[in-house]
Amino acid sequence: MNSVEFVEFWNGTKVKAMATVGRDGRPHIAPIHASFERGILRTTIYVNAVRRTDIRHNPEVALSTWGPGGAAAIVYGRATEIAASEKETRTGASGQPRRTVGLAIEVSRIYAMKGRADIASATDGD
Repeated sequence: MNSVEFVEFWNGTKVKAMATVGRDGRPHIAPIHASFERGILRTTIYVNAVRRTDIRHNPEVALSTWGPGGAAAIVYGRATEIAASEKETRTGASGQPRRTVGLAIEVSRIYAMKGRADIASATDGD
């Protein structure tokens, strides 16, 4: 994928997986929404998320997403909280209000590959 194809693919997939590492060295991975906005990779996380604690200890993160035909992308980078980005967001299943904080991720490495058309057409409708 070239850079334009990569951003279109990345922003066109809804869910990504974000991996962090806790203070104890154990990995943590969870689904998120993340997109490139004006050249910056951004996401939001809940203020009480394990990821937030992990990032405060070790800001190195990895994100991955995938698409039809085996298309996939992995992004490595360093996450920082966006100043004054904390806000109230939609309520959860409990009905309780929740708060999120924005993250900007300084990308250090990207791996991406196009899907194969023959695989994509075989899985259409699955």
